[in-house]
Amino acid sequence: MKNNAISPNGREPGLSMMGLVLLLLVGCSLYRYSLFHLLAEVYGIFLAFSIFSITWNVRRFMKNPYLLFLGVAFLFSGVLSLVQLLLDFRLLPSGLFVASHAQLFLTLSYVWSGSLLIAPLLFEREFSYPLYFGVLAGMVLAMLSLAPLLTRLAGDPGYRPVAWVLGILIFLLLTAGSLLMLFRQRRHFDKASLTMLTLANVSYVPAIAVLFSHSAPVLVVIHLCRLMALTFYYHVVVRIGLLAPYQELKQSEAALAAEKERLDITLKSLGEGVIATDNAGRVCLLNKVAEELTGWTQAEALGRPLPEVYRTAAAEAEPVPGIGRHPETPPALVLTSRDQHKRFIAASGAAIRDHREEITGQVYVFRDITVQQKMAEEFLKNQKLKSLGILAGGMAHDFHNILAVLLGNVQLAKLLLEKGKDIGKYLDGMEESIKNAARLTKQLLTFSKGGTPIKHRIDLGRVIAHAAEFALKDQNVQYQFLNAAGLWPVEADEGQIGQVVHNLLINAAQAMPDGGLIRIQTENVLLREGEPAPPLRKGSYVKLVVEDHGCGIAPEHLPHIFDPFFTTRQSGNGLGLATAYSIIARHEGCITVDSKPGRGTLFAVYLPACLEPDAARSSAIS
Repeated sequence: MKNNAISPNGREPGLSMMGLVLLLLVGCSLYRYSLFHLLAEVYGIFLAFSIFSITWNVRRFMKNPYLLFLGVAFLFSGVLSLVQLLLDFRLLPSGLFVASHAQLFLTLSYVWSGSLLIAPLLFEREFSYPLYFGVLAGMVLAMLSLAPLLTRLAGDPGYRPVAWVLGILIFLLLTAGSLLMLFRQRRHFDKASLTMLTLANVSYVPAIAVLFSHSAPVLVVIHLCRLMALTFYYHVVVRIGLLAPYQELKQSEAALAAEKERLDITLKSLGEGVIATDNAGRVCLLNKVAEELTGWTQAEALGRPLPEVYRTAAAEAEPVPGIGRHPETPPALVLTSRDQHKRFIAASGAAIRDHREEITGQVYVFRDITVQQKMAEEFLKNQKLKSLGILAGGMAHDFHNILAVLLGNVQLAKLLLEKGKDIGKYLDGMEESIKNAARLTKQLLTFSKGGTPIKHRIDLGRVIAHAAEFALKDQNVQYQFLNAAGLWPVEADEGQIGQVVHNLLINAAQAMPDGGLIRIQTENVLLREGEPAPPLRKGSYVKLVVEDHGCGIAPEHLPHIFDPFFTTRQSGNGLGLATAYSIIARHEGCITVDSKPGRGTLFAVYLPACLEPDAARSSAIS
């Protein structure tokens, strides 16, 4: 079969070719019937096998059991026609088939009519070629058994009328039944296909004339009607099995092209750079912004390894206590373009998955934040200067007070010493001033390298209990300590952690001047990746919570509470929370705060848990 089922413009060929072939065959019948018979049989066999070949090759795409079943039926009819042709031309052994030409033709016609009746019933059944072959094989065997009886009756003058009437009734009932069943399933076909199927079913009715006469004109009409039916079925199969999928493919290609165009327009309109790679990490897409930021065009970058085009490095940033503590914000990257120009970018990436949820590549989205980064750096400088001013002012104020007391005691001691009087109490005053200066200096050392903690394995619950008893002994508050059972130990400087607890409790007590209840609670915490959590690495931590129900902290003051010498109280020096923040940071933990004005404040401290047994730690150290 030539590959002319579909024309280049996507339309099926007309039926004019069928008319031309039939006219040529009629001309052959006028010239010599044997030539007509040979050509008609060969053309019919060719059409039957072609229909089966199309349905077999498109069976995975053509969800039409009616045509799939008829495709198998055409295979059987083609085989029967081929056997009939070989017998007519004595190309098979005479004893191999006992059926006559008329019996084979009658068997072929009834099998075909029965197939047309059964095919519409298969729309509600699951597609199964073994079932189709089994049904048709049974029909062929049954009709080969009945055909001799029908032809014998038709040849007997006494039974010929009965045979004719019986044959006509059976054939008409099968045809009417097949048309009725086809009409009930008409929703599965378009109008043109349904019309051709109806004509094909009706075209087989004249085949019953083989019972009445074997003359050449009758056989010519029967052959022509059969070829007309085969041609109609061929066109329906081509229309539904080849043309419809071809049109769907063209529509899918058009939709895909439109979707690609929309995607290209969207990518070009984005204000962010987009780079996509395959599973091998080679670039397969760059949008316009990505071309501008990287210095590579898409044509130049295609197929290149991602690190060659998208060269990034982590931006260096100096952590400052009290400034910019936003762990949910990803760190900035430095992108080096092809011409070695450096930019700060914010980037994110994700896997590309197909319809089977299998990863087919990666996509990276990034934007230039150089201007924002410069603004953030200027803001950081201003905040540093502001914090430095507060620090310098606080230090000057506290040391001025200490020096004033010390100077006053020295002056009074000198006067009394000239008069020979006792100056012991003034010396005591000077000593106290010097001790105050030493304490202040010790707190300031916490913000320098001299405050490095001396860590060892401690029981945090015991440290908290001791610090709470000492800090709140003379305070007008009560406290509730809920220590978790089986609390993990921590590796920390016991003195510094005690100072943190002491500072937090004093801060909570000062927030409730009229008294109240402070809640202290500990628990074991396991931080995992992808979960909302403090700015810490995943792992095991011990969590300490100190909660009061005092006045709370104003939102505008909250970002500065860990700055040195920042305080809103007359009696405070602004070093308690700053010291606590610095100590916890040096222990590789973190401290968070949640406060609502008028409702209270909650501080949460996270310290890394020490889960290694003492023996293992000792052997590792040694």
